[in-house]
Amino acid sequence: MDKIQKIAQALDESSFSRINELEINPIRGNFDARHLREIHAYIFQDAQKFNPQYRPGELREISTGYWSRVRELSTKEKYLVVYADRSESRMLEKILRDFGGPESLKGLDLELFAEKMAKFYGDLDYLHPFWDGNSRTLRVFTRQLALEAGFTLDWNMAKRDIRSRDVVYVARDKEVTDRKYPDMKSGIVHSMEEAETCIVLYKSHKDSPSLKDIIRESTTLLEVSREQRQEVTRSANRDRGMEPDFSF
Repeated sequence: MDKIQKIAQALDESSFSRINELEINPIRGNFDARHLREIHAYIFQDAQKFNPQYRPGELREISTGYWSRVRELSTKEKYLVVYADRSESRMLEKILRDFGGPESLKGLDLELFAEKMAKFYGDLDYLHPFWDGNSRTLRVFTRQLALEAGFTLDWNMAKRDIRSRDVVYVARDKEVTDRKYPDMKSGIVHSMEEAETCIVLYKSHKDSPSLKDIIRESTTLLEVSREQRQEVTRSANRDRGMEPDFSF
């Protein structure tokens, strides 16, 4: 193992230790940008020991984020993930504010919860507010958000082995790509890089679970009354132009 690998391993071990601490003693906040930054700063508070240029809690300033994804199960399968540019990344506070925190999730059934959380996670992942450590930070942030709304969102269920981790990566990357290139899922591309990404994400993995599917399977609904769930579902269905369904 070379020096860079040792540093990366030490940083991973440190960050996951901090994540375990946050599961016991979470950082309280309003689920706004400041709260998100505080969580990132806590998780990576030891990073400067390994890399003096690391800035825990600071938002990235690079115009656009690119990531060449290599799947663990197929090291030959690569595709490009393109995150938001600087002008779009400034939408972070608005997206967090418009979401409405835990109150916007309270009383939902698992289907509606998964739908809303998947969109929210996809929006945040696309903005990719930090240069590094976004996934770990967003998992902690959304887990705490779900818990305060009455749900247990266990991301570990979706990342228990190499295969399941790859499924999560593909689902998240589809969400990001849907936002960057909304026509790609229909096969409309404008460059060779987009074409390669389209082949991998939307053709090779067309039957792969969506982020909504993964979140639904990783979430436990804490007990609430049937009346509360009916009222929230009735309201949500009206907003979506659907007839109410009280079969759950």
